[in-house]
Amino acid sequence: METPGIAQSLQEMAGVFEELMASLSTLQRLGTMEVHLADEKTLLHQALSALVEHYGVERCSVFLREGERLVNAAGLDWFDWDSGKVPQEKGAAPGQQFEVLSSLMGLAVRTGEAQICRDTRTDPRFRQVETALGMRHLGCVISAPIRSGGDIIGVVNMSHPVPGHFNEWHERMVPLYSSFLGQILIANRLLRRLEEEVGERTRQLEAVLQDTRRLQNHYRNLSMVDELTGLYNRRFFFTESRLALGRAVRYRRPVAFLLIGLDRFEAVHDSFGQPACNMVLRDIAKTLLSQLRESDVLARVGEDEFAVLVSETDLEGSLQLANRLLDAARRQKWVVDGSELLVTLSIGAAAISAAQELGSRVTLDVSELLDNLYAEADRHLNAQKTGGGDGVTGGLLRS
Repeated sequence: METPGIAQSLQEMAGVFEELMASLSTLQRLGTMEVHLADEKTLLHQALSALVEHYGVERCSVFLREGERLVNAAGLDWFDWDSGKVPQEKGAAPGQQFEVLSSLMGLAVRTGEAQICRDTRTDPRFRQVETALGMRHLGCVISAPIRSGGDIIGVVNMSHPVPGHFNEWHERMVPLYSSFLGQILIANRLLRRLEEEVGERTRQLEAVLQDTRRLQNHYRNLSMVDELTGLYNRRFFFTESRLALGRAVRYRRPVAFLLIGLDRFEAVHDSFGQPACNMVLRDIAKTLLSQLRESDVLARVGEDEFAVLVSETDLEGSLQLANRLLDAARRQKWVVDGSELLVTLSIGAAAISAAQELGSRVTLDVSELLDNLYAEADRHLNAQKTGGGDGVTGGLLRS
């Protein structure tokens, strides 16, 4: 038969083991929290849940330091935890504040050590808190500072309605718990700050990339567009025309080339000056563009010359288009210093229209074929200008 002394010792050992397991379970829960996924409010609720679940705490809360005040950040009691309700500190509304220089929590902050109130009915340090919370006789309370390096960022509170419930195991565990909690909070804040900085830097980088794209588009346009008329320039025209001509050859479709020159443009410059010439060029460019399809490639290729590659169009179709361009230009009139200014066009056309003829040119280099079209259209343009201008001359590309 066991003696009372042995039974008592075994019972004490079992109690110690139970306290040890409760402490380890509480700290283990903190160690498994996913700091990088949760916000601070969620982390605090999870941390307080560990106290309630494993350590026999009926009510607990965390107050975080804001200057010289302690502000209620989270709270939980056993009834809320057991029922799964949204955590809410009983009697202490979120945002409840206390002066750091007063109260039991303030003493924990000032001393940097855990403070224990074994019986709130007799401990004067807790009277202010009970009054502020609208409560009496909370039993016993422990307030422990939450540290971040050498700074104290808040206080964790544990309470139980039975006076004297907390023992030396609680006093030993609470500093470890608050230390773990401090590390978790700081890690979470650093991660949140890092995410914010990464987000801000990402936004800044995206803004830089957008500016870079705008600059690239701007300079690309500068390299493709004639500044005066807004039409494509010579460089872009030949690049795009080679592609269009290559498609025509590949699929044996008709294609035409128009070279357009302004008649007696030097005389306009001599009589009215460069501003008048610029005005005429801009207006003629708009007129030409208004008569063409989106698939046609129009560009300014010289001082007073424009070129058009007209896809899906044979010689007859290109001559009809040229006459429409001539009529549109004839309707244009300008008044400069009281004098009316009329400008006419000369157009040279060259075309490849027969499918069988295209078939015989498949092996011909597209760049060479484009050069031949340009040369043929230029020959007809010169012939038209020599003949008096204001008209169109054209023909099929000669072999």
